[in-house]
Amino acid sequence: MRAIKTKLNGNLVIIGYHIFNYAQADPVKDPDHKSKYDFRTEDATEVANSLFGGLGGLPEATFDRAEFNGKLLLDRLKWGGASDARAAVTSPVNIHITNTFDEATREATIKVKLAYTDNVSMKQSLTVAVLEDSIIDVQKNLTGIENNYVHEYVLRDIITTISGFQIPAKVDPKVPGRVYEKTFKVPIKADWHAEHCEIVAFVTNDDATDRTVVNAQQAKLIE
Repeated sequence: MRAIKTKLNGNLVIIGYHIFNYAQADPVKDPDHKSKYDFRTEDATEVANSLFGGLGGLPEATFDRAEFNGKLLLDRLKWGGASDARAAVTSPVNIHITNTFDEATREATIKVKLAYTDNVSMKQSLTVAVLEDSIIDVQKNLTGIENNYVHEYVLRDIITTISGFQIPAKVDPKVPGRVYEKTFKVPIKADWHAEHCEIVAFVTNDDATDRTVVNAQQAKLIE
């Protein structure tokens, strides 16, 4: 996935969902190479089950929650084609994130600004999440166990509900020039390294048959 992000000049926001009830996502329990951390979260598991109807296996990925060749969840061989296809789609809304972090209270204040650049008629939602990078722990690979693997894009918390905060009707009509702002306050847990945390915000269509991500942005918690 890192190679795809490089190919797209960094224009890819990645979230790593570590879910319960899948052996591939379990912490390593080998007595000589035991995981220090458990990255699995209820939020990630709920996304997999409620939004995707469960997983067929791991690793799988979806790009903008949009179907590619008739499928929503894709195996690794299809990631390149799907990412290229979605990168060619123009977004109707820009996202700006401004973060502040109080080290004494460990509270983050997250301001998300949406600026529409095209007409949008359907309902949409805003999802905001906390990720953490640069976590060194063991990792299984095809040949064994790597002791000092650098875990990236690890989902720590979805601040909104998993389906997002519905953008209120007062924003309508969503036309070029329309702006919407919302502020979130969230505690950053003591075992999360704030200097490695990122805030991700993304806008999705909010319809039972269309939950496509139309744009996403990320920003470091501490610049």
